[in-house]
Amino acid sequence: MLFTAFTSVNLFAQGGFDFGFKGGVNASSVIIDDPLLTYKNKTGIHLGAFTTIKLAKVGIQGEVLFSSQGGKLFDSSLEFIDKYNYINVPVLLKGYVAGGFNIYVGPQFGFLVDAAREYNGTSVDLSSFLLNSDVSMAMGFAFDIPGGVVIDARYNLGISNINNTTTTMMKNQVFQFSIGYKFLELGK
Repeated sequence: MLFTAFTSVNLFAQGGFDFGFKGGVNASSVIIDDPLLTYKNKTGIHLGAFTTIKLAKVGIQGEVLFSSQGGKLFDSSLEFIDKYNYINVPVLLKGYVAGGFNIYVGPQFGFLVDAAREYNGTSVDLSSFLLNSDVSMAMGFAFDIPGGVVIDARYNLGISNINNTTTTMMKNQVFQFSIGYKFLELGK
């Protein structure tokens, strides 16, 4: 019992809590199993808030992010731009390797806000063609710079099919590069 009590006190003494905001650039595309269609990367943004609970060398980080995703769709000689806007909620298990460097992995739950396809200055609503939710696996690394700045690089690989109308499998994939700032830091 003494050992457990000592270990618990030691873990909490090395722990911490933080809250901050982040934003950055997305390079997104859609993985599709139709050989006649090809998606290429589209640039977008993401903005939101994060909070981290850290115990010793392990932490859990939750986020709420607005994320502009989609891709450039090529069908024969035509090019369309698909824009999918999500509210994403990743829950990440972090491992603090050395200094402020950490790696992480965890599920991300996405909720579709709206979707549109643009071509030659016109826009068509795609919301009814996509599911309202998306599940992805987020993985990446971050560096916590003294003073509260966080630099982050992440890959989100879609797990669930987002197509609502046909049997064609469509999955989101997003590379995210962001910078954040911790407004509140308690502990280490």
